[in-house]
Amino acid sequence: MVMPPLDDMHFRRENFVRDLANWGYPKLADQAARELPESFDGVQAAAWCRKVGLSFTEIKSRMGGSP
Repeated sequence: MVMPPLDDMHFRRENFVRDLANWGYPKLADQAARELPESFDGVQAAAWCRKVGLSFTEIKSRMGGSP
C-alpha cells in the first residue's frame, strides 16, 4: 500500500497516542498527548516525530504504509 503525501494524511491525537502506547512508546505517547493538536496532518506528525527522535518512516510502516 502506498501512503498519500504527508499533507494529505490526517491523524487524530487520541488514535496516535493509543498507537504509540501499543507499539511500546508509552513516554512518547504521554508527550504526544500533551503536545499534539486534536487533529493534525502528516507534515505535523513527521515534524513532531523528528523533534522527539522517532522515525516517521517506522510509524508509517506500522500503520500499514510503505516507507
